Amino acid sequence: MAKGINIGDEVAITATVRRRVTEDRVSVSIASYGQPHSIGDQTTKVRSGSTSR
Repeated sequence: MAKGINIGDEVAITATVRRRVTEDRVSVSIASYGQPHSIGDQTTKVRSGSTSR
């Protein structure tokens, strides 16, 4: 049987918030990705420089 990550598994990543894009989206930096990425902010408590998992 294969081990590791499978389709449908939930995974966690660590990202640093770069800036707020809109009221409900933030721009994040994912260290191993090397490109900026935008995610939905479901907490409204996220601030620039925060680290999220």
